[in-house]
Formats: sequence, C-alpha cells, structure tokens
Amino acid sequence: MLSHTHTLAMASLAVQQTGVLGPLLAGHLLRRSSFHMSKERIEQLAALTADQAVDLLFDTAAPAPYMVKPLYAHQSGDSIDDWIDNSDSNNYETNKRRAVTVWWLRNAIFDNTAHHKVAFFLHTTFTTSHEGLSISGMGQNLTRDVSRYLYDHVRLLNWCTESQGGSNVGLKTIARKITLDNLMLGYLNNRQNIYNGVDESGLNENYAREFLELFTIGRGDQIAPGEYDNYTEADITVAAKVLSGFSTKDRRNLSDIDPDTGIYSGTAFPSTHFPGVKTFSNKFVGPNNPVTGVDMDEELDNFIEMVFHQPATALNYATKLYRFFFSIELDPAFIQEVANDLIANNYDYIATLKKMLKSAHFYSICNADPNHANGNLIKSPLEMLTEAISFFRSDLPDIDFNTPDKVDVYKHFRFFGTNYLFNSFGQNAGMILFGPPSVAGYPPYYQEPIFDRNWYTPGTIPTRFGLGQKWVNDSNIFPNLHTSIDAVAYADYLDALPGIDVSNADVILDKTLCLFPQAISTDRRNLIKDIFLDNLSPINWMIEWNNYKTSGNATAGEPHLRALVVAVLSAHEFQLK
Repeated sequence: MLSHTHTLAMASLAVQQTGVLGPLLAGHLLRRSSFHMSKERIEQLAALTADQAVDLLFDTAAPAPYMVKPLYAHQSGDSIDDWIDNSDSNNYETNKRRAVTVWWLRNAIFDNTAHHKVAFFLHTTFTTSHEGLSISGMGQNLTRDVSRYLYDHVRLLNWCTESQGGSNVGLKTIARKITLDNLMLGYLNNRQNIYNGVDESGLNENYAREFLELFTIGRGDQIAPGEYDNYTEADITVAAKVLSGFSTKDRRNLSDIDPDTGIYSGTAFPSTHFPGVKTFSNKFVGPNNPVTGVDMDEELDNFIEMVFHQPATALNYATKLYRFFFSIELDPAFIQEVANDLIANNYDYIATLKKMLKSAHFYSICNADPNHANGNLIKSPLEMLTEAISFFRSDLPDIDFNTPDKVDVYKHFRFFGTNYLFNSFGQNAGMILFGPPSVAGYPPYYQEPIFDRNWYTPGTIPTRFGLGQKWVNDSNIFPNLHTSIDAVAYADYLDALPGIDVSNADVILDKTLCLFPQAISTDRRNLIKDIFLDNLSPINWMIEWNNYKTSGNATAGEPHLRALVVAVLSAHEFQLK
C-alpha cells in the first residue's frame, strides 16, 4: 500500500484541471496545501473548480493569529509578561524556544488557507534549527536570544507566503532575507564569517556552502576533485567573501529592523567584509560574474542575481516543489516546465505553485481506486497531528489570550507543548518541529532513495499508529494533558452541517472516511463500520443518537463514536496523504 512503484501520467503544466473538484479531489488538494482539515472545508472546496479552490487557499490572507504571541510560564518563576520583546530572565531558554513552536503550531491548525503549509515548505528549503543551538562567537554569547530569533524567523517564513503590496514574495527575495535572518546567521555560523584585515583565515564557509548546495542551485554530481556540475569548491570560498561581514548584534532588540517585514534582521559590518571584486568560476555564466557592488548590500544582491540566473537553480527549486507537494517519483518533463515557469516569472514561486496545483497532473496523482496507492506520500508527524486535531475538532488547552492565567498558560505550554509535541509524540514519531537533525533538514524530504519512508522506523511506527488511541483518551498520553478529542462534540459538529444525518451509521462513516486520501475497499469499510457499531445494529445506533439529541445524555453512544475516531486514526490509510 505504501509502495511508490507506480507510473504517474505524463502531463503538462499548461493542462489545467477542469470541472468541479468533488470531495475526493478537494480532500487531496487540502491535504497537500494546508494543515487544517475539516469536513466543512472539504465540502466547500468540493463545489469549486481547481482554479477557484486554489485561488481561495492562496489569495485569502491567513486568518488573524489564534495566538498573537508565544506564551510561556514556569511554575517556579518566570512571569507571563512579554518575554519576546522585553529583557527578562534568561532562564528556561530551551522551553521558550519550544513555546515559539507551539505558538506557530496552534496558528497553523486554525489556518484553513495554504499559508502555514507553504511556510513549512520554505522551512524545509531554507533549513534552520533551534534545538541545541547556542549562538556564540565574536566575544558574545547569545544563547538567551535564540528563542527570540526563532520567533522572528518563523514570522519571516509566514511573511514570505503572503502577498506584499499586491505582489507575491519571490524566491530571490526570500534567499536574501534568509541570509540576513538572525537565526540563520547563528545556525550556520555566518556571523563568524569575518575578514581580519590580512587574509582569508577569518572566513567561515559554512553558510556559503549550504547556500549553494542546499538553499539555491544545488551542487549536482561530482565530476572531479573539488568540482561539481554547478560550482566548484573554490566558488564556495568566493561566496564566503561576498557573505562576510553580515552578523547579529549583541541583543536581538538592538538589531536592525527590516523595513519590508518589520522584523529584526542581521546587520552589515563593512569593517569585517572582504573587499574587492569576487570572481567565480565559469560555472556561473551570464551577468554579475565577477560580483561587484558599491556596498555590501548591492554586492549581495548581485551575487543572488548571479546564482538565480543559472538554469540549475530553477530546476532545483522545481524539484523541491514537486517532491513536497506532488510525489517522490519525478516527472522530469513536468518539472522542467515548472523550472521554466519560475524563470519566466522571476521566481514568483507562489504563482508557479498555484499553476502546479491547478494542473490535471496534480489531480491524476489522486486515484480513487483503493488498490492503488498511486502518488500518495507518507504524512509527517506534524501533518498527522494537525489533521487529527482540526478534523476531529480536538479540545486544546483553553486560554483567555486577552488576560492569560498563568495556570492555563502552563497547561498550554507544559502539557500540550513540551510533554506531548516534543517529549512524547514529536520525539517518538521522529520529528521535532523546527528542530531537524541536520542542516539538510528532515530526512524524509531529501534522503534518497526512500525519502518519505524515513518516517517509518521500528521506533516511530508504534507512536504513529497509536495516535488515535492516545489522543481520544488523554490519560493515556500524560496525566492532566488538558487536551483530547471529544468524539461526541465531533458528531454534533457533523450533525449541524447541511445534509448530514449522524443518526445514519453509513452517513457518519462516509463523512469521516473523507479524511483518507482515497476510497477504501468494501472490506476495509465494513471492518471500520463493525468497530464503530460493535455489534450494534444501524437501527439501534439511530435510536441511541436520537435519544442523545433529545436527552443530552451521550453515555450509550459515546463509546461507539470514540471507537470510530480511534479506528480511523489508527488505520494505515490515515498514514498517507
């Protein structure tokens, strides 16, 4: 079922999907482009064409943040004052970083547009990590600022998905702003990339190497010692010279503020910038080689223009987009069309991605035949969690964000955030949010030959398939987790939607199984139905539900609804998207 040994239909970016989507294709689009899954949203997109649905997901601004800023409180000390913008205690820095990720996660769950999913794609493309990071060097220790830098970084990723002044933010702009991002400056050591006034010994090539190899052009195959298809080892040294002198300041609140984003960013220090013309190898054809500029900023702009002028850069981004949103198995002709489109529209990746998601090829990956996995991808733990929470309308720790209570903040952060997202489910499922194991990112997004099958290991499988059983009963996760799935509330939600009669066992089953990426076999459907009813006849289910609607007493029906939720979240079909 999880095999990728299929052949996707050859298609063209110019061939767009026609007709209304219907529930199956609407669910496919939503799974691939949003963290928020709900029956209501699927039904809404099902009545639209691909053109209309994609525009709705991308052109609608992300909703107002569910949480305006990260909240953190420690039982023994820190207040819940605005520790992001104020100089508070440096205690519990690691927990504050995790509070930032919980803030982003809760906003992603309630964002029914494409913005948070696209922001996460950018995270997998321009990778950073907050785990274990201590920003030091140049006589400064900025460990205390990592949580603040992480907050700025993920806000920048979100900014890069939104229309700015009526235009999309392009990949060239993103590459430049990521270069001056304070978290990135620390994570890949470019803040230690300095000219000492004498020679090259003070250069740090770490960011320059990853900028070329991972973030932009990609190296291609090695064709000789120190030489790859797309650049040479000597080019990395030259790039480090271009990037020298950009650094952080002593405290985050002393850093420059980017006038475009309103977010704190790195600073140019001309005294530590390597002077002179920077000449790259003949791998870099076209304008801006050699790279020059009247100042550091112009030199950086010209360097980025040179890198993005190379066709290999567009092809690298096209491949990343395809593997993240489409399939691990590549369609080279389609990907080349995507690369050409990126070049033609000056790397407006949102415009290109929208064309991709409107293409007939994208929907050909979704196959209604239950005997074919076709283009299915294995979900990340993040996607499993966000879909379970949003689809089944999970209760999350309740907070009055206007006047937050310290006890409630502690429940939200400590129990839901740290204990579950990090220490339990996240860690055991093999994914720490915004904390990938290496600069290459999370292995399922890049590691050949198995890619997304990296999510499956002997250690992660029990956690992944145990999500339903644990989430429905919070005492099975951690005592006092203060969050769970209320199966009765989910059924009430469905019952209130137009045309859905929950008293009909087949109806509630069908409306719940739309969480799966394709139709399931009759045998599989009957198995889940048997688990749901547990020897109860459909007629008796109808009686129990109607009694509950009359009396408000769900004692008889609740175990059946809980069994349904557990069966769906434990099914192998839920592992796929």
